[in-house]
Amino acid sequence: MINPIIFLKEVQTEMKKVTWLTRNEVLNYAVLIIVISIITGIYLGVLDLAFSWFIQNIL
Repeated sequence: MINPIIFLKEVQTEMKKVTWLTRNEVLNYAVLIIVISIITGIYLGVLDLAFSWFIQNIL
């Protein structure tokens, strides 16, 4: 079993090797995800209304 102190030092060493996104990149991706979520929600809402209307009026 590995010593917890050695493990944590190795974790710290590996975390220094990680290439982190810049603040601007994170913000851009967050905005992109929000916009895509809103567009998807609107699309699914329109489909729901269309199918509801179809079921009520046609069937």
